[in-house]
Amino acid sequence: MKTKNIAIVLLAAAVLAVAVILILDALDVDMRLSLKKYHTVSLENMQVSFHGSFGKVNTVKIKPDGERTVKLKLDCDAAALETAGAEAVEVCDINGDGARDLLLLTSVDADGDAHRALALSGNDGYTLAEGVDAVNFRMEEGILVAEERLSEVITEDKKDDTAPYEESSIKYEYQYREGSVIIARKTVITYYSDSDIYCFGLWEHNDKYGELTALSEDWLSVEEYGEIKAQIDGVFTVEIPE
Repeated sequence: MKTKNIAIVLLAAAVLAVAVILILDALDVDMRLSLKKYHTVSLENMQVSFHGSFGKVNTVKIKPDGERTVKLKLDCDAAALETAGAEAVEVCDINGDGARDLLLLTSVDADGDAHRALALSGNDGYTLAEGVDAVNFRMEEGILVAEERLSEVITEDKKDDTAPYEESSIKYEYQYREGSVIIARKTVITYYSDSDIYCFGLWEHNDKYGELTALSEDWLSVEEYGEIKAQIDGVFTVEIPE
């Protein structure tokens, strides 16, 4: 085959390969291509870098000094990571072993709340804890607390200012137990505008069934809510429904 023909074939193959990648990306196929390093955070004796392609971060690489690199699959918002800077990675110790567990920024929502995944340190490096969304996190005596305020308008007409709505304040308490992280306790206060009533609910983890079970669910009138509002307010750091 002549040199010119070989060059044409190679060029066509390259163009085809790029086209296939673009098509798969447009179809949102999980290819986990890590062609670009979007962000790096340097901690003491450790580097954490976020990689991906086509504007999407899909891989986190954790490299402690002198140790092997651990790769975790994690979907992240590249723009949020760059804006967060060094705060894209926070350190905690949820399992009490003295090693650094990592809270990795995944997104910042429309309310400005930062959502994070939890990477647990262990003998084999780091692993992602399932089901953890550490939004507005803080640590309290080994418990990872996450809180969020949510509002939802119940209507199809976005211009209807009188449409019924719900406002909720939610608090999750994550705890390390027997090798995994579970939601040990969940507290929710919700206001329903259509009925002008509040619901205050408590759930705790049931070790027997391995899931949250309801402890109480109190439906309160405006007057009843006003009588205990100060007590409920002390449970949260985020704003609770009025």
